[in-house]
Amino acid sequence: MKRETTFVQKLARRAANIRFNSIPDETRHLMKWAVLDRLGCGLGAKRLGIGEELLELLVGAGGPAESTLWGDGRKVSSPHAALANGAISSHLEFDSHDSMIPAAIALAETRHIEGRDLMVSLVAGYQVGGIVRKLLASDLEKHGLHWPAHLAVFPSTTACSRILGLDVDRTADALALVGCLSPVSPFEAFTRGAGIKDFYGGWGNMLGIVAARLGEAGISGPDTLFEGERGLGRIWLGRPPSTEQLEAALLDEGSARPRVHIKPYPGCTATHPALSALELILAEHPDISPDAVSSIEVLTYDFGAALSEASSFDTPISAKTNIPFLVSAMITYGQLLPEHTERPCIEDQGLRKLAMKVEVRPLSDSRRPLYERSRPAIVRIRLRGGVQLEASVEDPKWNTVNPPSDEEVSEKFRRLVGDLLSEDQREELHDTIMDLENVADVREIAELTIP
Repeated sequence: MKRETTFVQKLARRAANIRFNSIPDETRHLMKWAVLDRLGCGLGAKRLGIGEELLELLVGAGGPAESTLWGDGRKVSSPHAALANGAISSHLEFDSHDSMIPAAIALAETRHIEGRDLMVSLVAGYQVGGIVRKLLASDLEKHGLHWPAHLAVFPSTTACSRILGLDVDRTADALALVGCLSPVSPFEAFTRGAGIKDFYGGWGNMLGIVAARLGEAGISGPDTLFEGERGLGRIWLGRPPSTEQLEAALLDEGSARPRVHIKPYPGCTATHPALSALELILAEHPDISPDAVSSIEVLTYDFGAALSEASSFDTPISAKTNIPFLVSAMITYGQLLPEHTERPCIEDQGLRKLAMKVEVRPLSDSRRPLYERSRPAIVRIRLRGGVQLEASVEDPKWNTVNPPSDEEVSEKFRRLVGDLLSEDQREELHDTIMDLENVADVREIAELTIP
């Protein structure tokens, strides 16, 4: 097979062809949302004291002080900054599944990249990531793997290759080799509440920088990473993908179109249909007392129900997949904020007592591929005295058909940052990101995260 016909070469060429002037205004706006949201999640976690041990470890590891630790101000090597900022900003489970922004910003700092070039790199990453995700994500999920973490290396490497100015061949080398380094990322770490789960949001970012630099140095990976007899396709699809499958993935406009998922709730996406239905009930009945609740029935799509059943709420990590806990927290506090899934809230005995009254059952058969699956939910609350409250949704809040407004995205950012930054600094950071194409040096954004 000639190199120019391989899937990684075609992905690299797709990324190389993106130019700033060809990016639609809508896509440019989505990139600003993505940067704003990921930085907000990182600063929100920092405000809650998340990740201090990791920061100390990486600062102590030494290396060039070239990239900023968000909300901290200290500088470490760019791979270490990508790891730390990626891990900490994913802890709250409030971030989108982009998994390249910490790497792109960290590497851009080292090259004094302009905002418009950062935007181009992100669009390239989203396109390549969407194509690979459409090809493999459903089968990765069937194997019990956390597909965003496993596939994060591809958008991250693509974005970093653009920032370094790699040509098509070097970018293909970087993509091919990083596929050999991608972490397996079993979902078990999430449902069991293991601390390593936070690294799922950082490891792909770190590897993206490492792979781009290895590609720049001329290190190669297997050209036939996807279609080879012993490649990724064989591993996850059970057989090497056909030429037709690969071409279909490349030509699928839906998978190549950048998708930025702004989360309305700090929890695994699989819990969002149930939380969306519950929010409808609370909007009509905001004064529900936990003591007045007799029982709660949640019916949701079967992946979300199964994931919840496998989890507990013994740690802040596993609590974010557990529907009984999250439903009880939203009723107890009247809303669901990031601090409600951290200690001491997860140890609240009243909340835990309410969670014991929640029954979760599967509503539908969702064995269809990931992107063809519906995500409905029904929530029924029975109050003492016999009153029943009920609401249902066909899809969770803030979906691709009904995305959040600019005001909602901005308000989420402001609430996350809170008092970590002064109001003036927070607004300057917000406005700088929303004017990303005119930023002269991405370092301006990184430095505005320093309290």
